[in-house]
Amino acid sequence: MLRKYLFLAVLQLARHQPNFKRWHKQNVKKGDSQDAIDVKLIGKLARILIGMVQHGETYRSLTRARSNNKNRTH
Repeated sequence: MLRKYLFLAVLQLARHQPNFKRWHKQNVKKGDSQDAIDVKLIGKLARILIGMVQHGETYRSLTRARSNNKNRTH
């Protein structure tokens, strides 16, 4: 059942979320089949979710995460 919901989430993310849209387009350009693209994006989503849970954080897009790192002072 988890696989089904990850798949449904990836369908929506690939349509509406900029990072997932870009990753989808990159895989299309490489010539991957739609099934292979879906599996890759499901894996990416799973890794993102696991990282969020492990670190207790909300999702940050790549551009937002990079800009936050630049603004930090150490």
